[in-house]
Amino acid sequence: MGEFISASLARYPLLKLELQQGVTGELLGKVRDGELDGAFFYGELRMPAVSGLALRRISFRIAGPKAWEADLANAGWDDVVSRPWVIPPPVSSHHELVHRLLQSHGVMPAQVVEADTETVITTLVVSGVGMALMREDIAEEKQAKGEIFIWQDSHIESTLWFVHARDRERDPAIRALLDVLKDLWGLRKDVAPKRRASDESLGED
Repeated sequence: MGEFISASLARYPLLKLELQQGVTGELLGKVRDGELDGAFFYGELRMPAVSGLALRRISFRIAGPKAWEADLANAGWDDVVSRPWVIPPPVSSHHELVHRLLQSHGVMPAQVVEADTETVITTLVVSGVGMALMREDIAEEKQAKGEIFIWQDSHIESTLWFVHARDRERDPAIRALLDVLKDLWGLRKDVAPKRRASDESLGED
């Protein structure tokens, strides 16, 4: 985020930026209703009035408190959902991901603790409150520090987007932000990839 803001202001010094934090589903609705110019969102885009730039795929893993690892490392789904789970509210796309994964295995936790941000979810798992679906990079970092454990190899993927109202695609401010994002994420389709030294000997047809 810091690199995005810095690059946006450097390239477009007259652009005024104001940041807000919120639950993904709520942010999507605010973009649709014109309350926000744009937002970062992960999940499925199902609002016809909202368009977006796909930035990358994100993997999520099931993680639990380190103290539960001995009991659950080799346990099945029924044992895992017998423990409390930390899950965002229904308006969150994270909530949808959790339920999609659990329903695909025919299980659902009996006890749920609700938390509305990724940071709070991570903190509660580290503190021993419950299991959760965590972003893979965060889960791996916390596991490396010995703060949590990642349960088996179950995972689910989603797409990270920058979204905006569809009828504002030609808006100068939106075009400016998309311009910066395409460069930062290497998404320009009109720029040929750099040629590797190892390709020099391959020749061309």
